[in-house]
Amino acid sequence: MFFSFKSTFDLHVSKRRRQRMKKKRSLLQTIAVIAMAVLMMPTIVSAQIDTAGTVGIKKGTGGGEAWKRNNPEGGWSSFDDAKNKALKVDQSYGFRLQATNKTKFSVSEGNKSNAPATFQGTDLNLPSFLKNDYFWFKTENNTANNIQVKRTNLKIYQDGKWIDVDLVRTITGFEKYKSEEGWIALGKGISSTAYVGLEEVKTHNAFYKAGTTTPVKIKSNVTLKDIDDGQYIGIKADRVVGQYVSSNTNLCFAEDNGTLIYADQTGKNYDSEAFTCVAFTFESTSFDYTFGRTRDEPSNQEQYVGSGQNMFEVPPVKPKKTITDSDETNVTQNYIRHLAESWTYSVTQPIAQGIPENFYFDNFIFEDAIDDCLKVENVTIMAEDANANVSDVTSMFTVATDQNNKVTATLKNPKNPDFYSNTIYTMKIKVKINIPENWTADQKKALEKKWEDHGHYASANSSLMYTNKAKTIIDGSNLETDQVVTIAELPGRSDSWTGFDVTKTVDKYEHQVGDTIVYTATVKNNNANADSAYFQVSDLTIPECIKLDFSSVKVTGIDAANYTLSQSGNGWILRSKGGYALPYGSTITISFNATAGETSNGVEMINRVRATAVGVPEKEADAKIWINSPELKVDKKADKQKYKVGDIVTYSADVSMDSIGCVARNIVIKDAIATEGVKLQKNSIVLMDGAGNIIKDADIKVKDNDFEITTKKNLICTKDNYYLFDVGQKIGKTQDKYNPLGIEKETAFKLEYQMAITDEDLAGQDVKNVLTATSDEKLPKEDEETVVVQGPNLDIEKSSNAGVYQVGETGKYKIIGRQTRDGETAKNVVIKDQFGIEGSVIDKESIKLFINGEEITPKSLEVTDTGFVMETGKDITDADKVEVTYNVLFKEASLDGKTVPNTASISADNTAEKKTNHEVQIKNGAGPVVKIVKKTDKDLYYIGESAKYTLTVSQERLDATAENIVITDLIKEKGAELDPETVKVTVAGQDITKDCKLTLKDDGQYELQTNTNLSTEVMTVTYDVWFKDASLRNKEVKNIATAKADNADEVETDHTVQIGKKDAEVAVKKDAAEKDYKVGDLIPYSIKVALTKEGDTAKNVKIVDPIPEELELQKDSIKVTGVKDYEVKVEGKTLTIAINQMSYGETAVIKYQVKVLDSAVGKDITNKVEVTGEDVVPNNASNTIHIPKPKKKPGVKETISEIAKTMDASKPWLFGGILIAAAGTGVVIWRRKKNS
Repeated sequence: MFFSFKSTFDLHVSKRRRQRMKKKRSLLQTIAVIAMAVLMMPTIVSAQIDTAGTVGIKKGTGGGEAWKRNNPEGGWSSFDDAKNKALKVDQSYGFRLQATNKTKFSVSEGNKSNAPATFQGTDLNLPSFLKNDYFWFKTENNTANNIQVKRTNLKIYQDGKWIDVDLVRTITGFEKYKSEEGWIALGKGISSTAYVGLEEVKTHNAFYKAGTTTPVKIKSNVTLKDIDDGQYIGIKADRVVGQYVSSNTNLCFAEDNGTLIYADQTGKNYDSEAFTCVAFTFESTSFDYTFGRTRDEPSNQEQYVGSGQNMFEVPPVKPKKTITDSDETNVTQNYIRHLAESWTYSVTQPIAQGIPENFYFDNFIFEDAIDDCLKVENVTIMAEDANANVSDVTSMFTVATDQNNKVTATLKNPKNPDFYSNTIYTMKIKVKINIPENWTADQKKALEKKWEDHGHYASANSSLMYTNKAKTIIDGSNLETDQVVTIAELPGRSDSWTGFDVTKTVDKYEHQVGDTIVYTATVKNNNANADSAYFQVSDLTIPECIKLDFSSVKVTGIDAANYTLSQSGNGWILRSKGGYALPYGSTITISFNATAGETSNGVEMINRVRATAVGVPEKEADAKIWINSPELKVDKKADKQKYKVGDIVTYSADVSMDSIGCVARNIVIKDAIATEGVKLQKNSIVLMDGAGNIIKDADIKVKDNDFEITTKKNLICTKDNYYLFDVGQKIGKTQDKYNPLGIEKETAFKLEYQMAITDEDLAGQDVKNVLTATSDEKLPKEDEETVVVQGPNLDIEKSSNAGVYQVGETGKYKIIGRQTRDGETAKNVVIKDQFGIEGSVIDKESIKLFINGEEITPKSLEVTDTGFVMETGKDITDADKVEVTYNVLFKEASLDGKTVPNTASISADNTAEKKTNHEVQIKNGAGPVVKIVKKTDKDLYYIGESAKYTLTVSQERLDATAENIVITDLIKEKGAELDPETVKVTVAGQDITKDCKLTLKDDGQYELQTNTNLSTEVMTVTYDVWFKDASLRNKEVKNIATAKADNADEVETDHTVQIGKKDAEVAVKKDAAEKDYKVGDLIPYSIKVALTKEGDTAKNVKIVDPIPEELELQKDSIKVTGVKDYEVKVEGKTLTIAINQMSYGETAVIKYQVKVLDSAVGKDITNKVEVTGEDVVPNNASNTIHIPKPKKKPGVKETISEIAKTMDASKPWLFGGILIAAAGTGVVIWRRKKNS
């Protein structure tokens, strides 16, 4: 049976020497006597070892030579020897048992007791380690072979690897002195045995495979030192390989039946000198160790033996390299689930215990060439001692990483004793694959190329593989580790398919302009062996005509802390953050909205989401949409514009659709006649296709004067084939069909029907008729046609001499009536007037009728207090004016504070009645009353336009004067600016602006001090406001004005205008070829119009160019290029180009010629072109040409003189000259011969 052990102390000393021992270089910490009884023996035994037969073994003596011959593997060697003189042992014997973090120390047999305090009445003063770290046994309570301790889960380095060992220590014998009892102590090492009051103790150490009872053979060593003062030791093992003593040893040696005995016979006490030590290397499953002391009686001091420095040199062993990651520890091949996962290389170098100072290393270096595809995150050096205490000793080393990624850790001071107090040194290098967190496509490409060049791709590119070796350099020896391997799995379905599973869906295929399109993308990793790090998901292929709403992007399946989301142009990018890895089976879902813009109409678009990570191919998925907002065109006309009662009106209508790529499905046409007194001719309704063929299968339903036609057919546009746009594939091309549905007709519908005018009361009236076309897409279009039934048209207005009256005052009213239609006569005109409240009394006698200023007597007049009906008995034409005046007494006190409404009307036998309303206020008091009214030239404006405001201020009370009128005006919204140069103030038509003071304030308000009084006059203030700021777009701009006088209360009015959403801006340029022209010349003009902002579109763009009177447009010369869908109109001298739709990047070029007329002579002629549109900020451009007056015509003399000069300057070989002179109607020609 072989025994292996590890000892720290085997020192046999008396109490008087303990003080000296404390001063030694190291405190020997474990006391051991391991005994396993081979034979059962009684409690009181005779001496086990007889030292009488030992002989001296000093070098040069006969005993020494004999010892050497019997010890071929050992020899003379000492820690006092120089390093190069000491013997070297096989490195496999250089290690001793040491603790792990699982090691436990316990009593397995025997009755333990407390450590003794006294012996034979004397205080022992035991060292603390003996009291605290040893188990004590009193001999009177125990017997040999029944005192046993166990130390489990130890480890020892054996032949390149660590093995786990349990150590069982048994006292197999002890010798009492004259049957007196004593104490035995067992510690943790194989020689950690002490005793008090005994003569000798034998310990048996047995080695077992950890956790079992299976013996295990170990190779190890022990040095037993300070054997002096009559002490002796005996050891026995299965095989003692070598024995080592110093060349000047004091020890004597003998062998007794396999037990090797070393004894001191000098009787002297030394301080642990080399000549008192002996060392052994052995290979065994057990180790018997006996020690005692030759003396007459036992000492009253404790006895123990120490284990010391090696007596020989142990060459270093090869280091070991392992890998640790998140779920694997100290393996030689590991697998990481994703590319962001770190792992740690561990380079472990064991060193022998007990290396003496003379044998310290000259240098000690860790070296590890890390693949330059990896990034070194940190390097630490850890140390472990024999008691499993682990510490960070990085500070003892100089750690460096060079530009080639080689890591070195060099021991700063190899002579530092602290270094040798540890038995294992490990360099830990934490690494990860070197990938930028927010990598670009170029970086990804370069990394993958580098990995390919380095041969890292494995398993059909489904994983990456990194191999590594390290080494230690100790005293110049390069000790290399075995190779370790790291495999990084990549996302994918299988070895043959790497990458993410990506899907993309859209809520529906067909959308309309303005719709919100809902996209959903998913990204999933289906490789069970891999998670996914450093990934990016993006959608950068959304066409500009589909506007992304970035605020709508929603991400699920991943915590917000683990990704970043950013907008890129009209798309988005999701990037994983830090070291996050998407687990296997997890799905990221990204949903987002986009809005279909105008320019997307009719286009089919493919939009792609892409997902990738460094190391794997990019995967994508797409979704296709079609924007279908068919814009119908309805053009309805009557066969003429004027009709008589009884006539038949024939209507024709064209219905078409001009949106390329769109389909209007199931067209329905409706017609509603909005005027009573006409009759639809039901049998006249005819529906035809674009070629004029009658459509017979349409459903026509008629109800009263309305009808509805269900065509059961579609409308398409055949101007061009539809367009397919795929940004991701950089494809944008016209397809081979008109639309994605492949529908090829109809291209237009033609409709005819008739209506009879039946009611005489329609004479002079308008008849309105609305035709509406719609489709399944629910984008109806209508056209209203109005025809005039011949007959007069009346108009009426009413006024009073004041706006405010007191109770008891009389108001003077005036009614004016006219017939406004050329060539028509209103028959038997009737005037009516009625007040809407009691308390007012009409003065019948004051009612007067005037025709064209001449007072006449009406045919009849019926009057009440509150109204009258007057039959004038007169006909009026468009040249006549009817005027009625009358007075009203505001009689009743109940009227005070009220508004008195009044309605007047005019009618005739052959036309409809027209009405007007008028109100006055009844307000008692003597002071003036100011009134203010505000209006603008229109209600809708656009950014860049100016509004023309008009304020009307009046004093409303009779016989009163408002003194010193002051007007204020405040524009509520920022970004609108008053132009002070346009302010104009008039009173009764007279300009008083120069007498007024205008003050502009910071808050946008202005104050106008007019320094003017008002009684019956009316003050008018006009000015322009410029809507300049884009922030006003699509807002209402409210404007509050006040007027007051020194003697009148302030009054207020407000007015609101709408700022439209136009924001497309156009550049306009107009050129003529030259600056000067003459009568009869043809001037080539060119106009260029283009949108200035990327992404802009504009609909219904109109380019209007009024040709000056002095020029004549040559209609056949008009050419338009750069746009597809346009219409050219010439009305009078105005040229209009109507463009259905323009986009950024298009330039409309209009070229034409004009002829210079006689009236242009001597003038500068400016030609100005205006550009407007539904989505366009208006703009214009102009060009000025000059038509100079012709020079005076030369006479005959002047002409001849000029020709003569020309002849003289001609070539000498010219044989003749021609002279032409105008003389009346004749031509005179002279010819002369060449001079010979």
